[in-house]
Amino acid sequence: MSTQATAPTDIAAVRPPSGRSAVPRVRPWPGVLLLAPALLVAVLAFSSGGFFPDDTALAGLVAILALLVRVTLAPGAFARPSVGAVVAVVAFACFAAWTLVSSGWSHAPARAILEYNRTLLYVALLLVFLSIGRSEGRARALVAATALGCAVAGIAALGPWLLPDTFPIAAAFGRGRLNWPTSYWNASGLIAAFGVVLCAHLACSARDHPALRVLGAAAVPPLVGAVVFSVSRGAVAAGAMAAIAYMLAGRSRGMLTGLPVVLVAGGLAALHAVGVEGLDAAEPTRAALDAGRDSAVVLGVLALLIMVFSMVWLLIMRQENEFTSLKQMWMACLAGTTLAFLMISMIDLLRFQLTGTWGGFPLG
Repeated sequence: MSTQATAPTDIAAVRPPSGRSAVPRVRPWPGVLLLAPALLVAVLAFSSGGFFPDDTALAGLVAILALLVRVTLAPGAFARPSVGAVVAVVAFACFAAWTLVSSGWSHAPARAILEYNRTLLYVALLLVFLSIGRSEGRARALVAATALGCAVAGIAALGPWLLPDTFPIAAAFGRGRLNWPTSYWNASGLIAAFGVVLCAHLACSARDHPALRVLGAAAVPPLVGAVVFSVSRGAVAAGAMAAIAYMLAGRSRGMLTGLPVVLVAGGLAALHAVGVEGLDAAEPTRAALDAGRDSAVVLGVLALLIMVFSMVWLLIMRQENEFTSLKQMWMACLAGTTLAFLMISMIDLLRFQLTGTWGGFPLG
């Protein structure tokens, strides 16, 4: 009588008949790797956007190390790759090889080698995430992690711009446009713009936890402010195209509760940020510094109000999964928009009663 044993895809102990493991079970935890986008976006953003070779090389080494650990703990991770995955990996690998080989005839071989390192980082990350496998929960976690990284970098950029006395930075970061922490205003604006779209998605996602939806909505106002202060037309255009594509392709019932809040919050933040002047000077005047301090308070209060409003709105509109067509939503959407404008009107009326002006709350 012969027995046949099959090797498990992941390293794990074979259970004896008694039901106890002969050796401790060792399981890879792919969920940890889903935090990589948050770490990469945040860390590389604060390292001049990963522009310099040493940052790219370090990130590439970490990605390759993570891939080696993943393959070691889960040798069957690439047992049945899809056709799309194979095509993507082969195309990226060929591009990396072509970039490296081009150093032989390029007039700037050092640049070819540096770009090869960057492409190698992309290939390693692609392999890492392909090894995890696709599922709905992992896709949502990946989006949330990417949104977290963009939110950290985008919101942190407001500190030195609005409060330069409190958060001083190196003189190399000019004040013509918001360019910290990436040292390039287009990159800083692009991170914030993508953060707006991703956080708006979280606010509109009916399948995510309500706390995550509330935090996503609250992050929209400061991120919109960062986009405006960057004065990056490319970031605005890219963010607008991404938002339009999302609303057309990613329509869901969660937009019933999330989209009105996000639109109102983003619109108010944009209108306020556009009116802030004087912070782009090399040495802002006292009036400009006061305006920056007021703007930080306004964006913070707006984020807090949106957070509270989102929680109340989610409690009121728990019927978002009971609609079967968009025609059934028009009354609820109209009620939500009306409630949002009523809230804004009440806040403005209270401000006028307390200060005698529609311009804002004087802070002294």
